[in-house]
This record gives sequence, structure tokens and C-alpha cells, in this order.
Amino acid sequence: MHALVWFDRFLVEHLGRHPGAELPAPDSERGRALYDAWRLMLADVAGVDYDAATAASLRLLVEPASKAKHFAKLVEYVEAEIKQRPSAPRATNGLSRGEAEHESRSCERCDGSGYVQVWHVDPGSRYNTGNYAVSAHCLCVLGRWLRAHAAPEHVRHIPDLADVVRGVGPWREYDPAKLEITDPRTKPF
Repeated sequence: MHALVWFDRFLVEHLGRHPGAELPAPDSERGRALYDAWRLMLADVAGVDYDAATAASLRLLVEPASKAKHFAKLVEYVEAEIKQRPSAPRATNGLSRGEAEHESRSCERCDGSGYVQVWHVDPGSRYNTGNYAVSAHCLCVLGRWLRAHAAPEHVRHIPDLADVVRGVGPWREYDPAKLEITDPRTKPF
């Protein structure tokens, strides 16, 4: 078990995102006991960090849980987030396109196509390219192969899912419009 130095910051943000969950205040007696338990239980999740916890908290906005199962769902989503993290992209040197396609046929993100859909974080932004959703190169072998073999002028215009997963740039794996957030103070991005 390790100390979660980021937990207090995460907790404040999480409570702000989920006012409808009717969670106790952190400074109440019940809140202190509950969140101490949360901290201990999250510390036992292998690979947990602020980013995984935040991604799980955001997922709870889209896929909410009942009040009684709020924390259990949060942990489930943290574990899922950690599990789906990309390993270092595999080198594609020496592979043919056919070999890359064969190795990627069971990719759960792109179904073997090498491309996934990503969404712009702010479709109304003046920096938006005019496209709210675009294709990005996947993390699978075919996605890496396509990126490695694309012309540099094309690579500049096609997002890389490796960057999207790390939160680099304005693209996300989920459609921000589906987040039903009415209070701009709790908007997660």
C-alpha cells in the first residue's frame, strides 16, 4: 500500500463533479471516516494514480451509479482505466501491412481498422478545426504501422490516440457533448 498524496485534491474535485451523489462533507465525522476508508481502499488498487481516479470520476458522470454503489463503481472504473492504459507502442519495423492487420484484428478499440474516433473537447472553440469528431491512429499494431508509414503532412493532421489517452491536445476518447453538465464550475475540462 502507498500514500495517495493526490487523494485530497482528487476528493474535492470528485465531490464538486458529483453533487447529486449526496456524499457527506469531508470535514464531517461521517465524511472523515468514509473518505479515510476510500483512501485506504484506493491505495490497494495496483497502478492507481490521480489520472486514473480522475478518469473514473469523469466516467461516473456519463455512466452514473446508485448512491449505495458510488464508490464500488468508482473503483471498478479506476481498475478499468488502469487496465486499458496503453503499453509502450510496439515497434512496427519490418512488419508488412498485412502482418500489422493480422496482429490487430482483435483490437477492442478499433476492431482492427487502425483508426478510432475521437472528439474535440470544445466544438465551439475558435481553435477547433471545424471537425467535432475525427479519426485518430489507434494504439494497436496496425494503428502504429499506419502512423509510421503515413506522409508527415498527414501525420500532422491525424491525432494519435497515444496522445489522446495522455490528455495531450484538444481531443478525447469520449464525446464531451454527452456529458450532461449544467454547472460550468464542474465542467471537467
